[in-house]
Amino acid sequence: MKYRLNKKYGGGGGTTVTNETIPAWARPYMEKVGQSAEAQYSAGNLGKVAGATENQEIAFGMGTDITSLVKQVWARYKNNKNA
Repeated sequence: MKYRLNKKYGGGGGTTVTNETIPAWARPYMEKVGQSAEAQYSAGNLGKVAGATENQEIAFGMGTDITSLVKQVWARYKNNKNA
């Protein structure tokens, strides 16, 4: 994994520096973990990692309700504006 840092000093242009932040010995492990996570995400299995708490479920529902209300208010506003 490579990270690019753009450093600018004074009024001149910038230089791009490649900074290897993961040691060579750790790279295979990090790549394996990343590939495994990507495979699980693609398969739709991330929902099985940890369930939401009751409070989280309530909050998700409230977010859905608020979104629905905002859409209704916006539709009324647009209808009244065009009338």
